[in-house]
Amino acid sequence: MEIDQITKRLVQFMEAAFDGRAGRFSVALGWDRSSIYKYLDGEQRPGPKLLDRIEAVGGNPAWIMYGLGGMYADNEAGRELQKRVGGEFRNPQESASDQGFPNPKKPVPKRSESSERPIALFRSKRSQATSQPNPQRTAEQFTMGDLVPEPDHTICVVVSKGPLVRFGISAGDTLIVDRSSPLEDGAVVVVHQDGGLSAKRIVGRAGGLVLVSSEGSSSGMPLTPATVAMVWGVVTFILRDMRVASRRKYQQKGK
Repeated sequence: MEIDQITKRLVQFMEAAFDGRAGRFSVALGWDRSSIYKYLDGEQRPGPKLLDRIEAVGGNPAWIMYGLGGMYADNEAGRELQKRVGGEFRNPQESASDQGFPNPKKPVPKRSESSERPIALFRSKRSQATSQPNPQRTAEQFTMGDLVPEPDHTICVVVSKGPLVRFGISAGDTLIVDRSSPLEDGAVVVVHQDGGLSAKRIVGRAGGLVLVSSEGSSSGMPLTPATVAMVWGVVTFILRDMRVASRRKYQQKGK
């Protein structure tokens, strides 16, 4: 049936552009999440208003409805999606592997036992008697899953000098970026803009959420469907090799 093909293409676009996350898709469209499922489940056919919003976030309405042309719209949002996803869409599974994400249909190599082995976790607490740090071993254990709970939707970004160095991020850091985390007030995100990557913070204001480039900035870029398409994901953790940082610090002191 025709609506089955429309639904299939709509789901394919969501998988390619929003990692298959209906919640993120609905936020980008400015559409109620419960209503979006009616289209994703084939209960309703997309109308002109929804198609306009899909085009605003980079989707091609003609491809969604009739399979004509490519998946992405011929506008700024569509071009940004092509840069981020990597070329024109062919298959959602191929698209994922092209970006370096695990392909759900291909067997994922088993990690070594050492990478899965839990690590003892200590918490630093001050002794009430001496006011000195008193590390306490807890019953908790640390694993890589604590850093990367959603590996299929996570990427790492190595920071060099430039617009990524802000909000406590330093050159040489590795950012863990979760592409499935919600875009909410206070989050630091990686944005693809002007041919490069930059870090921005999401700030809630009277008119809605905006992206700012520095703390306390009075200006900002409104978080609209077009700008949501530019967001690669939310920075959840920063990894820093302190050995390298220490050597660099002392080398600078010796100059």
